[in-house]
Amino acid sequence: MSLPLKRRLHLILHVSRNHFFHTRGKRKACTVLFAAMLLMLVLALNFRDFGYLTRPIWDTPPVPFSISPHFDHPSIPISELCSLHGWKPRKENSTVRVFDATIFSFEDDLLEIRLHELWDVVDRFIIVEADKTFTGKPKPVRFPGLRKNKDFSWAESKLLYKEVTLKSPNEAKNVSLAHLAWRNEARMRKQLTSLLTSNGLKAGDLVIQSDMDELPFQRTIALFRACEGYPDLMHLEMRTFMYSFEFPRMGPGDAKTSIKTKRDNDEWYYSHQRKSDHVLADAGWHCSFCFRHLEDFRTKMLGYSHFDRVTKSKFLDDTEIQERICAGKDLFDMFPVSLQVDVFRRFIYFTHLVTGSLHVQRSGVSVLETPSPKQFVYSDTDVDITKCKTICLLATRWLHSVKSGVDRCATFPAPDTKWI
Repeated sequence: MSLPLKRRLHLILHVSRNHFFHTRGKRKACTVLFAAMLLMLVLALNFRDFGYLTRPIWDTPPVPFSISPHFDHPSIPISELCSLHGWKPRKENSTVRVFDATIFSFEDDLLEIRLHELWDVVDRFIIVEADKTFTGKPKPVRFPGLRKNKDFSWAESKLLYKEVTLKSPNEAKNVSLAHLAWRNEARMRKQLTSLLTSNGLKAGDLVIQSDMDELPFQRTIALFRACEGYPDLMHLEMRTFMYSFEFPRMGPGDAKTSIKTKRDNDEWYYSHQRKSDHVLADAGWHCSFCFRHLEDFRTKMLGYSHFDRVTKSKFLDDTEIQERICAGKDLFDMFPVSLQVDVFRRFIYFTHLVTGSLHVQRSGVSVLETPSPKQFVYSDTDVDITKCKTICLLATRWLHSVKSGVDRCATFPAPDTKWI
């Protein structure tokens, strides 16, 4: 018995509607599943960048520093400089010693500059060097050979050196490579603490806590030697440079470097982290990845605590490194620090500066105000200077041909010079 036409039409519409909604539900579920899988794939491939981009969500900016302006000029008596900073001059019969403690790896040039810059204001240079990179890869120790070289042997009277054995991945079981790197770095800083405390560090002494590429001005340390009344731990704001002292970066400087006053009954330990809210402005230079050879770039990229930023093998190619140096780009293709307000302005300015598309007023301060500053250019650098500027180090007059007998320095360019 056939159903009435009206009934049949009703059944057809009912079945079609159920099929439509059932199919649409499946499509929606498939779409959501595909989108979720795609998102997971993107996050897996770009987890590092995702973390940086979302940093304002899961992180909070640090408490702002209490910044002390840095007043300095060679013609101003040191007693007046102390007063300008709100401090007071030390008593004439008081003595204070300064220890410069740092980790050395392969930064021969930066160490040479450091010794000359701080020689007159530092009593002892404490240097530790590891037999492995922070990631546990064996490497040769360099400093024992360097200290016999004429470029370093002159400083022997103030040098205190120790070679440190670090753990390799095989020796640190159940520890990720990332954690191993940070543990090895912490071990190096503990060795600095041990060397300082076992070699006469006493109450009132000052310790410069910085990495090799962070160099306080000579006159900054002279100020701390001559004055008292400042915080027991004061950070030093550094002018930041990338790839060479030629290439300054705009904006606030780095302030991890600090100078620490040892006190009685003080459970003192060496630290390269923020431990104070006080900072002295414009107190030195921080030249990141300022190396002579491309191999040095690779060594640091793979060996230091941030090795996980190397997410692509091409980052280690000579051509890639060369191009990024010339273009003023980040070696790891990273986004700028998300919490830094003016970072994009800094990055754009820096790119123009390195590529030579911007006229830059180059002028030094502090020690760099000495007459006739020079551009120290290495003749044996393997960076292709036909593509961009050579990797060079802006140094003061002492880093001339005085040591080698060969004039390797070129006259510093006029302020209106455009380098190509």
